Amino acid sequence: MKGGEHMEKVLIFGIDDLTAELLSKCWVEFEEKYHVVGFSGIGSNIENGSVIRFKNIEAKFFNNKYLKDLDFDICFLCSLNRAIIPSDIKRWLPAGTIIIDALTYYNEILKNRFMDYCNDHEEFKQDNLEVYQYVKRKNVQMYPYDWFDNAIQPPIEVKKDVSCNMKYAIYNQKQIYYPEDYSDEMIKEGITFFIKEQMIYSPHCYMPDMNHEVKIGDIVLDCGAAEANFSLDVIDRVKKIYLYEGDTKWIPALRKTFEQYKDKVVIIDKFLDSYVHEGFETIDNTVVEKEINFIKMDLEGYELKALYGAKKHIINSQDLRLSICTYHQHEDAAVLSCYLQSLGCKWHYGKGKLFRTDSSIWQSKVPDLRIGMIYANRMEN
Repeated sequence: MKGGEHMEKVLIFGIDDLTAELLSKCWVEFEEKYHVVGFSGIGSNIENGSVIRFKNIEAKFFNNKYLKDLDFDICFLCSLNRAIIPSDIKRWLPAGTIIIDALTYYNEILKNRFMDYCNDHEEFKQDNLEVYQYVKRKNVQMYPYDWFDNAIQPPIEVKKDVSCNMKYAIYNQKQIYYPEDYSDEMIKEGITFFIKEQMIYSPHCYMPDMNHEVKIGDIVLDCGAAEANFSLDVIDRVKKIYLYEGDTKWIPALRKTFEQYKDKVVIIDKFLDSYVHEGFETIDNTVVEKEINFIKMDLEGYELKALYGAKKHIINSQDLRLSICTYHQHEDAAVLSCYLQSLGCKWHYGKGKLFRTDSSIWQSKVPDLRIGMIYANRMEN
C-alpha cells in the first residue's frame, strides 16, 4: 500500500466478505488518499494487536475498547451488513473522528467516474442524456430515473401462515409466500422493487405492451422464477406454466403460493443450461408440449445457454413471444439478438438502460450502462 505524510489515517471497521468487495471496487482511489492504521469490528475472535492481512492491506486488529488510544482521522464503516454497525459507535472512537460510510463513498466514486466519462465523450453523453442528468443531480443506481424514485409505494402487509411456518404477503390479490429466513422488511422491499421495475417504461419490464404479453390459453415458461411475481401476475390467463428455479430455498414457498393452481403449474427445481447435468435441466427436455407461447427469462447470465437448450421448442412454436434479460453479461444484448435472429425470431431492445451495479461495473473505463431487455417473437403465417 502507498504511504505518505499527507495521507489521511483511517481505521477500517468491518472485515467481512462484503468489506473485501467494497475495497476491491474502490481500491485505486482508496490507496491514493488513505493510509490504514488498523482494523476493528464486532463479533470477532481476533486477538487485540494481531497483524492481519485483508485484501491488499496489512495492519493490526484492535478491539473496540482500545480504539480511543489510536491515532486516526477517519473511521471507514466498511460493511454492507448494516446490522453489525452499532448506532453508538462514536463512544469507542477518539473525539473528532470523521465517520464515512463505505457504501456512500463507493457510490460517490462511481458517480465521479460516470460524470468524467460523459464529459469526455459528448456523443455518449447525448445518447444517454436522461441518465446523465439524473446521475448529475443524484447518484448511480440500477434504475437511474426519476420515475423509479417517485413511484408510489403500495401498502404491503406481511402475515404468518402457522400451518407451514412461512410468511406471505398479499400481491395482486393473491398470497405470495417467502422462505423462512425472509424478514418482513425484505418481503416488502422485494415486492415494491418488482412492481417498480415492471412499469411499462422500465428497462426491465417483461410485458411492455399489448402486443407482447401473456394471452389467455398460453403455455408459459418462467425461467428464473424466484418468488414468481411474474407467474402470479399471469396465472389466471395461462393454460399451463413452468416455473424454473434452481435455488432450492424458494421451492417450498413456490409450492405454497401455487397450491391452488396445481393443475396448471409445473415447478422444476433445477437451473437451466444447454444440456442436462447434475443440478441443471433444459427446456427441451422438460416441456412436454410441442409448442410454447411465452418465455420470460432472468437467469443471472445463463440466458444464452438456456436458449440453446430451448432450440427445438423455439423453432417448433408458431406463436411465441420472448422477454429475455440482457444486462447480466456485458455482451448479452448483441449475442442474444444474433442467436434469436438465427432461429427466425424478430426482435427489438427494450426502452432505456440500466446500470449493472456489481463488480463488473469496475472492469471497464466505459460506464457499464446496459440494455435491460430484448423482446422477440416467432410467428408462422
